[in-house]
Amino acid sequence: MSQDEPLLAYFGHHKCATQWTRSIVEALCDRVGRHPLVFTGHDDFDDDLPGAIRDPTSTFLCYLNAERRFVRRLRMPLRAFHLVRDPRDIVVSAYFSHLHSHPLFGDLETYRQALQARPQTEGILLELERRAPQFDAMLRWNYGHPDILELRMEDVTTDPETHLGRIAGFLGLGEAHGVTTTYLAKLAQKHSFDVLSGGRAPGVEDRTSHLRKGVAGDWANHFEPVHVAYMKEHYGELLKKLGYETSDEWG
Repeated sequence: MSQDEPLLAYFGHHKCATQWTRSIVEALCDRVGRHPLVFTGHDDFDDDLPGAIRDPTSTFLCYLNAERRFVRRLRMPLRAFHLVRDPRDIVVSAYFSHLHSHPLFGDLETYRQALQARPQTEGILLELERRAPQFDAMLRWNYGHPDILELRMEDVTTDPETHLGRIAGFLGLGEAHGVTTTYLAKLAQKHSFDVLSGGRAPGVEDRTSHLRKGVAGDWANHFEPVHVAYMKEHYGELLKKLGYETSDEWG
Protein backbone atom coordinates (compact mmCIF):
# COMPACT_ATOMS: atom_id res chain seq x y z
CA MET A 1 0.00 0.00 0.00
CA SER A 2 1.04 3.60 -0.53
CA GLN A 3 2.82 5.27 2.38
CA ASP A 4 0.40 8.17 1.90
CA GLU A 5 -2.64 6.09 2.80
CA PRO A 6 -4.22 7.02 6.15
CA LEU A 7 -5.02 4.89 9.13
CA LEU A 8 -8.65 3.79 8.83
CA ALA A 9 -10.57 3.59 12.08
CA TYR A 10 -13.91 2.94 13.71
CA PHE A 11 -14.57 4.52 17.11
CA GLY A 12 -17.47 3.23 19.17
CA HIS A 13 -18.95 2.94 22.64
CA HIS A 14 -20.52 0.15 24.69
CA LYS A 15 -24.00 -0.83 23.46
CA CYS A 16 -23.72 1.30 20.33
CA ALA A 17 -23.78 -1.69 17.94
CA THR A 18 -20.08 -2.29 18.49
CA GLN A 19 -20.10 -5.99 17.62
CA TRP A 20 -22.35 -5.41 14.60
CA THR A 21 -20.08 -2.65 13.34
CA ARG A 22 -16.94 -4.59 14.09
CA SER A 23 -18.17 -7.50 11.97
CA ILE A 24 -18.86 -5.13 9.08
CA VAL A 25 -15.41 -3.58 9.42
CA GLU A 26 -13.84 -7.03 9.39
CA ALA A 27 -15.75 -7.86 6.18
CA LEU A 28 -14.49 -4.61 4.64
CA CYS A 29 -10.95 -5.51 5.69
CA ASP A 30 -11.21 -8.80 3.81
CA ARG A 31 -12.42 -6.86 0.79
CA VAL A 32 -9.75 -4.15 0.73
CA GLY A 33 -6.75 -5.97 2.19
CA ARG A 34 -6.55 -4.23 5.56
CA HIS A 35 -5.81 -5.85 8.90
CA PRO A 36 -8.42 -5.28 11.65
CA LEU A 37 -6.85 -4.21 14.92
CA VAL A 38 -9.44 -4.45 17.71
CA PHE A 39 -9.14 -2.82 21.12
CA THR A 40 -11.95 -2.97 23.66
CA GLY A 41 -10.42 -0.25 25.84
CA HIS A 42 -7.20 1.53 26.75
CA ASP A 43 -5.90 -1.40 28.83
CA ASP A 44 -5.58 -3.36 25.59
CA PHE A 45 -2.90 -0.98 24.30
CA ASP A 46 -1.34 -0.02 27.66
CA ASP A 47 -2.45 3.60 27.26
CA ASP A 48 -0.23 3.96 24.16
CA LEU A 49 -2.50 3.87 21.12
CA PRO A 50 0.03 5.16 18.55
CA GLY A 51 2.62 2.65 19.76
CA ALA A 52 0.19 -0.22 19.21
CA ILE A 53 -0.30 0.64 15.52
CA ARG A 54 2.74 -0.69 13.71
CA ASP A 55 1.68 -0.04 10.11
CA PRO A 56 -1.15 2.51 9.78
CA THR A 57 -1.41 2.06 6.02
CA SER A 58 -2.43 -1.61 6.33
CA THR A 59 -4.49 -1.34 9.53
CA PHE A 60 -8.17 -0.75 10.23
CA LEU A 61 -8.45 0.21 13.89
CA CYS A 62 -11.57 -0.77 15.85
CA TYR A 63 -11.56 1.06 19.18
CA LEU A 64 -14.77 -0.15 20.78
CA ASN A 65 -14.84 2.08 23.88
CA ALA A 66 -13.13 5.14 22.48
CA GLU A 67 -11.75 7.98 24.57
CA ARG A 68 -10.68 11.31 23.16
CA ARG A 69 -7.58 11.52 25.39
CA PHE A 70 -6.04 8.55 23.54
CA VAL A 71 -7.36 9.26 20.04
CA ARG A 72 -5.90 12.78 20.12
CA ARG A 73 -2.41 11.27 20.42
CA LEU A 74 -2.63 9.76 16.92
CA ARG A 75 -0.13 11.87 14.98
CA MET A 76 -0.74 10.22 11.62
CA PRO A 77 -3.08 10.65 8.64
CA LEU A 78 -6.52 9.42 9.69
CA ARG A 79 -9.90 8.68 8.15
CA ALA A 80 -12.46 7.34 10.60
CA PHE A 81 -16.08 7.13 11.63
CA HIS A 82 -17.63 7.37 15.09
CA LEU A 83 -20.95 5.91 16.22
CA VAL A 84 -23.10 7.18 19.09
CA ARG A 85 -26.56 6.25 20.37
CA ASP A 86 -29.25 7.81 22.52
CA PRO A 87 -27.77 7.42 26.03
CA ARG A 88 -31.18 6.42 27.41
CA ASP A 89 -31.35 3.49 25.01
CA ILE A 90 -27.76 2.61 25.93
CA VAL A 91 -28.84 2.30 29.56
CA VAL A 92 -31.80 0.04 28.79
CA SER A 93 -29.84 -2.07 26.32
CA ALA A 94 -26.96 -2.43 28.79
CA TYR A 95 -29.34 -3.35 31.60
CA PHE A 96 -30.93 -6.27 29.74
CA SER A 97 -27.62 -7.35 28.24
CA HIS A 98 -25.85 -7.43 31.58
CA LEU A 99 -28.88 -9.11 33.14
CA HIS A 100 -29.07 -11.96 30.61
CA SER A 101 -26.79 -12.21 27.59
CA HIS A 102 -23.50 -10.33 27.80
CA PRO A 103 -20.38 -12.55 27.98
CA LEU A 104 -19.04 -12.62 31.53
CA PHE A 105 -15.61 -11.13 32.20
CA GLY A 106 -14.10 -8.89 34.84
CA ASP A 107 -16.71 -8.09 37.47
CA LEU A 108 -19.70 -8.82 35.24
CA GLU A 109 -20.60 -12.08 36.97
CA THR A 110 -20.87 -10.31 40.33
CA TYR A 111 -22.68 -7.40 38.71
CA ARG A 112 -25.16 -9.74 37.00
CA GLN A 113 -25.94 -11.35 40.33
CA ALA A 114 -26.58 -7.91 41.79
CA LEU A 115 -28.96 -7.05 38.94
CA GLN A 116 -30.80 -10.35 39.20
CA ALA A 117 -31.30 -9.82 42.93
CA ARG A 118 -33.09 -6.50 42.40
CA PRO A 119 -36.36 -5.43 40.79
CA GLN A 120 -36.07 -3.73 37.41
CA THR A 121 -36.50 -0.22 38.83
CA GLU A 122 -33.44 -0.62 41.03
CA GLY A 123 -31.53 -2.49 38.34
CA ILE A 124 -31.87 0.32 35.82
CA LEU A 125 -30.71 2.77 38.50
CA LEU A 126 -27.61 0.62 39.01
CA GLU A 127 -27.01 0.67 35.26
CA LEU A 128 -27.41 4.45 35.15
CA GLU A 129 -24.68 4.74 37.75
CA ARG A 130 -22.44 2.24 35.96
CA ARG A 131 -22.60 4.17 32.67
CA ALA A 132 -20.89 7.24 34.20
CA PRO A 133 -17.36 6.64 32.76
CA GLN A 134 -18.76 5.83 29.32
CA PHE A 135 -21.04 8.86 29.25
CA ASP A 136 -18.18 11.07 30.40
CA ALA A 137 -16.07 9.79 27.49
CA MET A 138 -18.93 10.50 25.07
CA LEU A 139 -19.37 14.00 26.51
CA ARG A 140 -15.66 14.80 26.13
CA TRP A 141 -15.43 13.50 22.55
CA ASN A 142 -14.42 15.98 19.81
CA TYR A 143 -17.46 15.99 17.54
CA GLY A 144 -15.89 18.49 15.16
CA HIS A 145 -12.85 16.49 14.04
CA PRO A 146 -12.55 16.95 10.26
CA ASP A 147 -11.24 13.44 9.68
CA ILE A 148 -13.92 11.62 11.69
CA LEU A 149 -17.41 11.08 10.27
CA GLU A 150 -20.00 11.39 13.04
CA LEU A 151 -22.99 9.04 12.84
CA ARG A 152 -25.90 7.94 14.98
CA MET A 153 -26.43 4.23 15.46
CA GLU A 154 -30.18 4.73 14.99
CA ASP A 155 -29.64 6.11 11.47
CA VAL A 156 -27.03 3.55 10.43
CA THR A 157 -29.02 0.52 11.55
CA THR A 158 -32.28 1.82 10.07
CA ASP A 159 -30.77 2.37 6.62
CA PRO A 160 -27.47 0.48 6.61
CA GLU A 161 -26.99 0.40 2.86
CA THR A 162 -27.07 4.20 2.56
CA HIS A 163 -24.86 4.76 5.57
CA LEU A 164 -22.35 2.07 4.63
CA GLY A 165 -22.02 3.98 1.38
CA ARG A 166 -21.38 7.20 3.33
CA ILE A 167 -18.81 5.48 5.51
CA ALA A 168 -17.01 3.84 2.58
CA GLY A 169 -16.94 7.14 0.68
CA PHE A 170 -15.55 9.04 3.66
CA LEU A 171 -12.87 6.40 4.20
CA GLY A 172 -11.89 6.57 0.54
CA LEU A 173 -13.00 3.03 -0.23
CA GLY A 174 -14.65 2.77 -3.62
CA GLU A 175 -14.88 0.68 -6.75
CA ALA A 176 -11.10 0.60 -7.12
CA HIS A 177 -11.04 -1.36 -3.85
CA GLY A 178 -13.97 -3.60 -4.84
CA VAL A 179 -16.35 -1.66 -2.60
CA THR A 180 -19.19 -1.25 -5.07
CA THR A 181 -22.82 -0.37 -4.41
CA THR A 182 -23.74 -4.00 -5.10
CA TYR A 183 -21.20 -5.21 -2.55
CA LEU A 184 -22.46 -2.76 0.08
CA ALA A 185 -26.07 -3.81 -0.51
CA LYS A 186 -25.14 -7.46 0.05
CA LEU A 187 -23.11 -6.54 3.12
CA ALA A 188 -26.05 -4.62 4.57
CA GLN A 189 -28.43 -7.52 3.95
CA LYS A 190 -26.06 -10.06 5.45
CA HIS A 191 -25.91 -7.97 8.63
CA SER A 192 -29.59 -7.07 8.85
CA PHE A 193 -31.40 -7.56 12.17
CA ASP A 194 -33.74 -10.26 10.89
CA VAL A 195 -30.84 -12.29 9.49
CA LEU A 196 -28.65 -11.98 12.59
CA SER A 197 -31.54 -12.61 15.00
CA GLY A 198 -32.65 -15.74 13.21
CA GLY A 199 -35.78 -14.29 11.64
CA ARG A 200 -37.14 -11.82 14.19
CA ALA A 201 -38.29 -8.48 12.83
CA PRO A 202 -37.06 -5.28 14.51
CA GLY A 203 -39.33 -4.57 17.47
CA VAL A 204 -39.98 -8.23 18.28
CA GLU A 205 -38.29 -8.59 21.66
CA ASP A 206 -36.23 -11.46 23.04
CA ARG A 207 -34.86 -10.27 26.37
CA THR A 208 -32.41 -13.16 26.62
CA SER A 209 -30.81 -12.39 23.24
CA HIS A 210 -27.85 -10.05 22.73
CA LEU A 211 -29.94 -8.74 19.80
CA ARG A 212 -32.84 -7.98 22.10
CA LYS A 213 -35.18 -5.71 20.11
CA GLY A 214 -33.50 -3.68 17.39
CA VAL A 215 -35.52 -0.44 17.61
CA ALA A 216 -34.76 3.06 18.84
CA GLY A 217 -36.64 4.80 21.63
CA ASP A 218 -37.21 1.70 23.73
CA TRP A 219 -36.11 3.60 26.83
CA ALA A 220 -39.62 5.12 26.99
CA ASN A 221 -41.01 1.63 27.69
CA HIS A 222 -38.74 1.11 30.71
CA PHE A 223 -37.81 4.47 32.23
CA GLU A 224 -39.79 5.46 35.30
CA PRO A 225 -39.87 8.96 36.82
CA VAL A 226 -36.89 8.11 39.05
CA HIS A 227 -34.82 7.16 36.00
CA VAL A 228 -35.84 10.27 34.09
CA ALA A 229 -34.86 12.44 37.07
CA TYR A 230 -31.48 10.70 37.41
CA MET A 231 -30.80 11.03 33.68
CA LYS A 232 -31.62 14.73 33.67
CA GLU A 233 -29.49 15.45 36.72
CA HIS A 234 -26.39 13.47 35.71
CA TYR A 235 -26.47 13.17 31.90
CA GLY A 236 -28.76 15.95 30.68
CA GLU A 237 -25.85 17.83 29.13
CA LEU A 238 -24.84 14.76 27.13
CA LEU A 239 -28.36 14.31 25.71
CA LYS A 240 -28.31 17.89 24.49
CA LYS A 241 -24.76 17.73 23.15
CA LEU A 242 -25.63 14.67 21.07
CA GLY A 243 -28.86 16.31 19.87
CA TYR A 244 -31.28 13.78 21.32
CA GLU A 245 -32.91 16.55 23.36
CA THR A 246 -32.83 20.33 23.12
CA SER A 247 -33.81 21.03 26.73
CA ASP A 248 -34.57 19.25 29.99
CA GLU A 249 -38.29 19.28 29.25
CA TRP A 250 -38.66 15.64 28.26
CA GLY A 251 -39.95 12.46 29.85
